[in-house]
Amino acid sequence: MLAVGEHLCTEVPGAAMRAAAGFGGGVGSTHEELCGAFTGGVLALGLRYGRDDSSGDKSLAVELTRRWREVFLERFRHLQCRPIYDLVHEPGQPGTCAVIGREAAAALASLLEESDCAPADETP
Repeated sequence: MLAVGEHLCTEVPGAAMRAAAGFGGGVGSTHEELCGAFTGGVLALGLRYGRDDSSGDKSLAVELTRRWREVFLERFRHLQCRPIYDLVHEPGQPGTCAVIGREAAAALASLLEESDCAPADETP
């Protein structure tokens, strides 16, 4: 979420980092659920474009999240952690998903640029 937040020029509050802590490694490092780079993007989009209360408009966040899913699937062919993890890790060897995080952050930044979304210092 930090890598994506940096591309969005969005400060990631400590509470958001704590809330997202268990998402890494396909939720709890099981590698069986959603990729952390994807969920980090969803969370960062919500932080930047979401609503503050139930009366706010969430339509931009929802639309961007739908498009983010399409972009992520086009790039990585999966949303689940394991198949993406296996793309960059040698079997049986420990590794890091930093390259996936960087590529995902760049892809999300491109999506936002193509969508003409306002920079973080402007109101979306």
